[in-house]
Amino acid sequence: MENYQQKERKICFMDCVWNIFFKWRILIITVVFFAVLFGMLKYMKDSKEKVEREKAESNVVTEISEEDIQNQLKNLSDIDKAKAETAMNYVKSLYGKKKYAKNAAIMKLDSYNVNRVELCYSIESEKNMSKLVSAYSNVFQKSDVKSLLVAESEGTMQNDDVSEMIIVRNGGESFQTYNANKYVVSANDTNGYTISANNESTFLYITARGNNEEQAQKFADRIKLVMEENFVEIEKLYGKHSLTLIQESCMSGRDSGITALQDEVYKSIYEMSRDIVDSAGKMSKEAAQVVDNYEVVLDKGLSEDNASENIETENKEVIKVSVSKKWVFFGAIFGALIIGGIEVLLWLLGGKLNSPDELQQNFDIHLYGVVEERKKHKILGVIDELIYRFKNRNKKILNEKQNFQMILSGICLDAKRRGISSIYVTGTEIESIGEKAIINELKKELAAEEVNLIIGKNILCDSEALLEMSQTRYVILAEETGCSKYQEIIREMNTCQNQSVDILGSIVFAH
Repeated sequence: MENYQQKERKICFMDCVWNIFFKWRILIITVVFFAVLFGMLKYMKDSKEKVEREKAESNVVTEISEEDIQNQLKNLSDIDKAKAETAMNYVKSLYGKKKYAKNAAIMKLDSYNVNRVELCYSIESEKNMSKLVSAYSNVFQKSDVKSLLVAESEGTMQNDDVSEMIIVRNGGESFQTYNANKYVVSANDTNGYTISANNESTFLYITARGNNEEQAQKFADRIKLVMEENFVEIEKLYGKHSLTLIQESCMSGRDSGITALQDEVYKSIYEMSRDIVDSAGKMSKEAAQVVDNYEVVLDKGLSEDNASENIETENKEVIKVSVSKKWVFFGAIFGALIIGGIEVLLWLLGGKLNSPDELQQNFDIHLYGVVEERKKHKILGVIDELIYRFKNRNKKILNEKQNFQMILSGICLDAKRRGISSIYVTGTEIESIGEKAIINELKKELAAEEVNLIIGKNILCDSEALLEMSQTRYVILAEETGCSKYQEIIREMNTCQNQSVDILGSIVFAH
């Protein structure tokens, strides 16, 4: 005869869920605790950040000025002064290059994927041809035209970027003016096509670069309007002539001019940084400190230049100290997950009898009945009753007397059918169960039916109880959910089987 083994344990997940619902008081307390905790933590965090920010804003920092730098230079020797001034010139140039590399629109383009539109205009006139070409080229240097193009860029370009993003040239000759403070790129090719001019006309090529194809096309459309709007004014100045758009081409891909420009800028930044480090190593500590102070002054200037751009961002980052509903909600969810997770783990891994039906489901042991021992709370006990009734909505709910009679009848029928005169009652928690009133009542009623119900002890730890059970040869297991250990129940059943004791059924006390 094979022993009972726990190969698989069938556990009803809904029983676990109902178990959590029956502990709704603990659930609510945990949810409220974590909701308040998360809300307080967020409130304290925001309060601390606000105090730190206010403290930082209230601190008056003594900042060095250019006048202080000049005074410090006067205190140096002539040699140190010359070295410091040389290094300061490097620093000034370096910061100019860094500012350009950071802010210039052309430096933000991917030189290997530049979208651009090229417009080819034909200008015909009997005289003043060079002046006409120059006039149309200089149209894009006007502040109002630059403003229109900047507006089309939607914040990606400033007025200073127009001369680099919009390229104007006459054939192979560029009409851009070199600016010592900026880097200018001129396209000298015809981008894959050539248009020959006769002796009475010339061609003006205008290339519009953009961050994407749509932006480049917007620039091109604006350029066409600008050329048309300035035609009458230029005609008054330099006489009658014709201006005709003869070709418009859309292109994308590598722009060698931008690649060369970007490489040159970053190379200059590297070389200047290296020169500054080298020069600092050749001067005294006092001179080096003057150079460091000068860098601080330039940093301050850069910060002031970017202040207007950061005002909106800083306003958005103003910390409001208040109870965050979002954090309170997250805290409540976290608390529910914590208590739910703990209950599920205890249900799965606690190693105790969870449900009255487990013995019947897993070992096919007849269940005489379930004795409900639910605690009746004075405070909101009606909620417990509603949960219990909803859980058993598809079952007939018996009162205590009816339940007792069903258990008694089941035992009496089995005893009479098998001719049993004595039944031994044991269980892993029999010491506490044996003192319950219903057990004593069963013993009394069965005695009237000439069936001796022996309320025994735990056969796993009492040899006399084991001997007495073996002599009785029939046993009823009395177990308690949440208390009886599952492995001990299996050992108990195997002991009965080894002693050739017949397990008639079980009575389960449920909490």
